[in-house]
Amino acid sequence: MQPEPCGAVTTRVQIPAEGPRTRHYWGLPPKLTGGVDTRRDMQPAALVLARPAGGGSWYLDRFARDGSFAGNTWHETWADAMDQLEFEYLPSLAFELVPEGVPDPKAYAEKLAGLD
Repeated sequence: MQPEPCGAVTTRVQIPAEGPRTRHYWGLPPKLTGGVDTRRDMQPAALVLARPAGGGSWYLDRFARDGSFAGNTWHETWADAMDQLEFEYLPSLAFELVPEGVPDPKAYAEKLAGLD
């Protein structure tokens, strides 16, 4: 497992060959819409930006190849966040630290991943 970083990190990801293990949606779940599923699938992620959320928790922000938002999740610990990423995208992810003071971590991550 990756050691917990001091700030935001980014990694390129790809859907496993057998297909996505999770899905991210726009919209509310059917449980909250009277049983009617009005959700729309988000594009698959090509890039994940992991950023501290305070108190030891982390956000995983996912972005599609075109830079559009592809879902995010909150995790209580770094280990929980890494378990989720390894489940979704398989182990051995290579992270790059986003330098402290970078004004737009998403833009930095996109450039590093060649998505800009």
